[in-house]
Amino acid sequence: VAVMRLPFTVVKSDSYAKGFAASNLNDSTPHSQGWVCAPFPIYPQELIIAFTGAVSVRSVKILSHAYYISSKIEVSIGNVPSGTIPNLVSAKFKPLGFVRFSGKGVGNTVSDSRQMQSITLNATASFIKLSLHDPFLNSRNLCSQVGIADIAIEGDVHVEESTRMLKQGQQGLDFQLLLQGIDLEEDFVHFEARVSGVDTTAGRMIRDVRRLRIDYEDREDFDEAQRLSALEHRMTELGRRGLEEE
Repeated sequence: VAVMRLPFTVVKSDSYAKGFAASNLNDSTPHSQGWVCAPFPIYPQELIIAFTGAVSVRSVKILSHAYYISSKIEVSIGNVPSGTIPNLVSAKFKPLGFVRFSGKGVGNTVSDSRQMQSITLNATASFIKLSLHDPFLNSRNLCSQVGIADIAIEGDVHVEESTRMLKQGQQGLDFQLLLQGIDLEEDFVHFEARVSGVDTTAGRMIRDVRRLRIDYEDREDFDEAQRLSALEHRMTELGRRGLEEE
């Protein structure tokens, strides 16, 4: 099954600042405002994401805000126990890892301070919870806020589990959207390429190589996966040089 960017809905956020609601993350574009928590919140701040059914998550990529940057974000997956009606109340969460961001140079610029961090997973989930810890304080973040510019969750549909959930009463979600495999990644490809310092065409090619590498890792052909990893890094380096020369 092809890996795609999975559609989701943020169903819970502890707080938000005016104009920066968590719903901005549902259908993010390069021009969206993203999410920012309210001033002087209690930490950690939590966001909970719901999928339309059950998905096999391969990676979670988080693009930080330019200067409302959390020092650490914990990632947990949520699933609904068998025999219960699928909803957030009945979900059980399990921590799977975390990402850390850097506070170096934050606050000096707006666009250059955004950071991309990712965590690789191999897990089935109906929900993902992000727990954001205290931010790096700087001249542009005097109210101790954290924010996220974009979230990209890659994986594929877990058809068997999704079908079970549908039969148990998950009728309110747009289940067919996910089964049809709608790919919402185009805007993020452009955004991700810009953050990596390459143009969109190079970014898409690098992304294809990355997916091929993951496929070989799953087959446990680590020699080929290592070769593709080196190719991915080389393509990124050449892409950056090409953009600088334009």
